[in-house]
Amino acid sequence: MEHPYEPPRATLTEGRPAARGFLAGGQPLWKAFWLFFAVGFVLVGLVARQAMVAIVDPLMQESDGEHAVSLTLWGIIGIELAKLAYLLLSLVVVWRCGRNSPWAIARHAGVAVVLALMVLGLYSIYLVLALLATP
Repeated sequence: MEHPYEPPRATLTEGRPAARGFLAGGQPLWKAFWLFFAVGFVLVGLVARQAMVAIVDPLMQESDGEHAVSLTLWGIIGIELAKLAYLLLSLVVVWRCGRNSPWAIARHAGVAVVLALMVLGLYSIYLVLALLATP
């Protein structure tokens, strides 16, 4: 029997908390895909668009013709680069969180991970092509 006034003893390795963040791959796949990629990507798009409206539009209205066009072009390229950077981060998060898929235990291991990565991969190709097609 332990003494009632002594604190319990434990080593530092016992009960070590596991990484539960998105980037560490500790979240379920559905959260990584729907919350981090889908909702997060919409929010990044809105913030980038509002930043363009708040920063580039006033500068564009004060500029002359050619300078206004180049400011608009650089604003669009900046928006697309911000989206592309978030998309690359989303690819890493979905890849790392893929092991937490409930389908990983099933017979078709990795199907959800492959489907999620295909969607993100196709969208990244679309974004790169949209960035390259910007006049």
